[in-house]
Amino acid sequence: SRVVVVGHSSRAELLAGLLEPEDGPRGTLFKLASDRGFLTYTGRFAGQRVSVVAIGMGTVMVDFFLREAKSSVAGPMAVVRLGTCGVLQKHVEPGTISVASEGSLMVQRNFAHFGPGGRPVAGQQPFVISEPCPADGPLSDAVVRELRQEVGEAMVVPSMNATADSFYSTQGRKDPSFHDANEDVLAEVMRRHPSVVSMEMETFMLLHLAQACQPAGSIRAAAAHVNVANRPTGAVVGGEKL
Repeated sequence: SRVVVVGHSSRAELLAGLLEPEDGPRGTLFKLASDRGFLTYTGRFAGQRVSVVAIGMGTVMVDFFLREAKSSVAGPMAVVRLGTCGVLQKHVEPGTISVASEGSLMVQRNFAHFGPGGRPVAGQQPFVISEPCPADGPLSDAVVRELRQEVGEAMVVPSMNATADSFYSTQGRKDPSFHDANEDVLAEVMRRHPSVVSMEMETFMLLHLAQACQPAGSIRAAAAHVNVANRPTGAVVGGEKL
């Protein structure tokens, strides 16, 4: 099974426009909106059966999707996430596309750090940064190759991804209404893994579950992200370019 995973339903609808109905040009494209909040389209692209699934945001939605998809299909799966992200490197232009060829690491709030009233607990760091989880090499290479053919070599940035469990705290955004102790989180991510380019909220879980699935190798996973905002410079991609 070949699956493209996106966040927003409008992006799924856009990609579904590239699919042909399985019962021929005059047929109807398969579409299912589930109680989970997922939106699925299935058809054929270049003769191959492909599903496009919008799952929403965050690692918990990836967990729902991949576990339940795996239980409902027979045989191996190839899953590519196509999303958007922020950029942590000054030299990477908004509007380019990063591919998590070097894998993804996870940045999580360490709840054990926060005592009553948000006071820090001795010996506990406010966030936890994992080691990188690899993407599937051949699938990532194929994503890079196809993207470069479509948009040009300079527009595609193979790199490492960072996934956060929050849009705010573990992505270093300051919120005076909450104790987050996140002043140094982005600097620490870059200190440990200088090749990180993209930051979002889904990719690590996709790659991690692909590594953890049984039988081994039955899910191959990769991810690409449109770089919409450069965090260090404040530059944002224009709507027309996006």
